[in-house]
Amino acid sequence: MKKYLFIVFIASLVYTGCDLVDGTNVQNPDLTLDAATEQSNAGAAWLNGVERRAAIVYNNFLPTAELATDNYVNVATFFNQNVDNGTFRDSDTDIENANFQVHRLREEANYGIREVIPNNDPTAAGTATEAELYFYKGWSHLLAGELFVALPAVPEGDAVSPEAHFDSARVAFERANQIATDISYDAALART
Repeated sequence: MKKYLFIVFIASLVYTGCDLVDGTNVQNPDLTLDAATEQSNAGAAWLNGVERRAAIVYNNFLPTAELATDNYVNVATFFNQNVDNGTFRDSDTDIENANFQVHRLREEANYGIREVIPNNDPTAAGTATEAELYFYKGWSHLLAGELFVALPAVPEGDAVSPEAHFDSARVAFERANQIATDISYDAALART
């Protein structure tokens, strides 16, 4: 009897613990999209988030790139061991994550350009903030062209070639340079 009570006790702890760990029902009024975009400096705040996303993008593809080169030998990790032999599969989690993060960078930059600046921070239009958002949009296309043989350029769209991504990157970098001239935009344009 004690054995069954112990099992019921452990099961109740696991069930309760799952509710404690599940963060999907958390309601924080400071972390909503409306709260983020209705600030007086919404464009700059959104740009900070896009810059954070760019760091996450690098964190997702650089380990795979390092493992795929001669820079590192993967003998003691749980990371994708297929890339040591040059095998890249689109079903591998690290490849999917890199793909997903490149898309998120592009879409976050697009949202800042199309929604945040015109609707929530019109004073940022035509400033370095808007130019930086175009830069990150172009950067996402540049990475898509450099890292993948085909990726969609729009949400739920058909995959396009690296050349199409390079063209989109060029357009975004030129737009960024029209808004606010910066040497980094020129360098990205040259790389494209």
